[in-house]
Amino acid sequence: MRGDGRVLVSSGRRAGALFLALLFGLLAAAACALVAARVAGADEVRAGQTAFVDVQAATLWTEPYQARPDVDRPSLSNPTGLTSWASRMTGSQKGWLIGKTQTQALYGEPVRVLDTYGVWARVAVPSQRTPKNRAGYPGWVPMAQLSTQSGTAIGGREFVQVVKKHALLYDDRALSRVDHSVSFGTRLAVTGRAAGKVRVESPKGDDDWMDLRAVEVYTSAAQIRERSKPTPLKVAQRAAMFRGTPYIWGGTSSYGLDCSGFTYQVYRSFGINLPRDAQDQRDAGRAVGGSRVKGDLLFFGPSPSNITHVAMYYGDGKIVHAPYGASRVVVEDLRSSGRMSSYQGTRRYL
Repeated sequence: MRGDGRVLVSSGRRAGALFLALLFGLLAAAACALVAARVAGADEVRAGQTAFVDVQAATLWTEPYQARPDVDRPSLSNPTGLTSWASRMTGSQKGWLIGKTQTQALYGEPVRVLDTYGVWARVAVPSQRTPKNRAGYPGWVPMAQLSTQSGTAIGGREFVQVVKKHALLYDDRALSRVDHSVSFGTRLAVTGRAAGKVRVESPKGDDDWMDLRAVEVYTSAAQIRERSKPTPLKVAQRAAMFRGTPYIWGGTSSYGLDCSGFTYQVYRSFGINLPRDAQDQRDAGRAVGGSRVKGDLLFFGPSPSNITHVAMYYGDGKIVHAPYGASRVVVEDLRSSGRMSSYQGTRRYL
């Protein structure tokens, strides 16, 4: 019996050694493939640079290499597959993202590179105000999702802002060859026009075409509020356009939104740049002591200094919001939403 036992132990050790060798070989191959993809498909990214998001929306992670290789792969690639990422995750898989993802930056959006680690870059999004970092909202993204083409910056140039839930970029002026879709709120520099169409510059410096009906054209960020003339009704109507959009922790794109990412993007589209997070949005608004109007933001949480949710007043006692539990943006009755027990006030921004 002891002899048989030693043979089994020895065989088991050899099998275990072979398994470990195979595992390390696979990991090494995967690492090499990732590095090769990085070298072949992305610009060199260094700390101190300004880079530009080269995917539909770059998800910023709390730590590098934190994402799940299987579940989160569609959010890490270039191009991304954000629609499939949001639709395929179970409730528990979405819940895992809490505290792991920070925010998102849209296609063409400039980011400041703070640090690098392997094939990851720690960046800050200047347009997203936060006390977390003076440079902008911080987090880690795969370098392959960034471009360092300096000509991409809008600067003082004319630009488009997407005002549909999604818009298509085309390779040709005839709008017959679709390149990919982009999110509501995406801003890209204009390089030319044709009847009912506009040519825009991609983060890589190439030209794409868009249907003018999907965008608004501006010459400066300050002009957005002046020309869009936001009213309570307009803000609420634009917010309702997102009904059915999936909930994603940290989401700011129309492929997936969290509660404050939703309110941030709606107001930003009217030239009103709220802070990124719900607590800071509450602190930035004017307190509403009387009747609510459409577009007002309602805040919820254990205390005024611990806000955990934000919703927009839709009118007639209803709110439109991106609640974690509902998994999608919904319009519902405020009283029956079950949230009034944690209500911490209403704020106004118009």
